[in-house]
Amino acid sequence: MSNSYTATPGIVAGALTVNGPITSLSDAGITIGAGAPFVRLFKSTIPSLDLTWNLGTDRNTRDNAGQIATEILADNSANALRGTQRNAAGTLLNFQFDQTIAQDGTPVTNTGNVTENTIYSKLIPANTLGPHGALIIEFQFIGNVQGATGTTWRLKLGGTTVISEVRVATVNSMWRVVVQQSNATGAQRWNQNEITSASVASAFTTTSAIDMTGDQTLALTIQSGATTDSWTVGGWKVHAVVGRAAAL
Repeated sequence: MSNSYTATPGIVAGALTVNGPITSLSDAGITIGAGAPFVRLFKSTIPSLDLTWNLGTDRNTRDNAGQIATEILADNSANALRGTQRNAAGTLLNFQFDQTIAQDGTPVTNTGNVTENTIYSKLIPANTLGPHGALIIEFQFIGNVQGATGTTWRLKLGGTTVISEVRVATVNSMWRVVVQQSNATGAQRWNQNEITSASVASAFTTTSAIDMTGDQTLALTIQSGATTDSWTVGGWKVHAVVGRAAAL
């Protein structure tokens, strides 16, 4: 560098400002703290990007064996941040963060036609779920007007109708659907739970064989039985999209 100097033994006294990128040729990364326990940012042997508290770059040794240790890492085994915790006794717990990929609280009212209309949709990119991934879909139906011919709502993935329900009464309902990959990228279990304003609760399971190694669109649709029917969807949330190559 211009105006260079030699620091021995590699220590710069005082603050250091660098106007440009820094390249480290060591996986050991950066250790932060005037004393133990330290915070570290490094590349581990997995390989992964690791951020640790009280945990060395071997991902095992604690600076202070009497305190907990926490690790957050990103690698190729999952599509979400994951981590580990060690309690004061050193017992290891692996965990992974859930993610929200769709959240829309805009109420949408469907009326005036008998066409199947898409209310909400979200593209699920290829390989998002892996063989052990899962996601949770939550939404609300509000019945305004319903005639003798039922209104049908559908939950679709990749254009395939996985769940289809017919409504002949104007009850409100809350839905929670858990989609679980069945140890394969092309097999799913759909665990569905509903509770209505009439205090009726139901739960059932169905399966599908949709290839998640390609892009697939998740969609919620409604098709009225008559043009005078009116239903409002009070928003949806798609979360816990935790893709994994192996069981946790």
